[in-house]
Amino acid sequence: MTMPKISDVLTCGDPEYLESLCRDLLRAGFGLSGGVILMDELLPEEALHIAKRRGPCSATRTIACGDPYYACQYARDVDKGPRDDTRTAACRSSYRAYCYARDVDKGPRDDTRTAACLTPLRAHWYARYVDEGFHEETWGAVRDSQYAEEYRRDFQVPAGY
Repeated sequence: MTMPKISDVLTCGDPEYLESLCRDLLRAGFGLSGGVILMDELLPEEALHIAKRRGPCSATRTIACGDPYYACQYARDVDKGPRDDTRTAACRSSYRAYCYARDVDKGPRDDTRTAACLTPLRAHWYARYVDEGFHEETWGAVRDSQYAEEYRRDFQVPAGY
């Protein structure tokens, strides 16, 4: 993952936002080198916290996407909707992929389903709470697991599966 330079923050909006963000970062103890804030010191949790106060921007979003949990939170709480970059980051975790589909996309997508299906439990949750029914991919993930019987009870698994 490439960390953004402070110049990337210019895409966040007006110059007052940039100046205020820089002051906050310097006050928080982030380094300054040649007039550039060393953003690579910023943790995903800190980026999310700043974005919740200041609004979305490419620099904080990129840093939040360094962790699937914070990518999901950023999409839900800051962007207030789905984006490809936050979804891709969330899909690095089967649980966060499921959460993203449920809480951000508010519906199924092939990429979040595929990521959720990396573990049988998340696949079952995805079928129950996102797909709200049988799907060949979720069934394939739970078929040989301890969740297979419950899945069969919850959904009509077609004959031949």
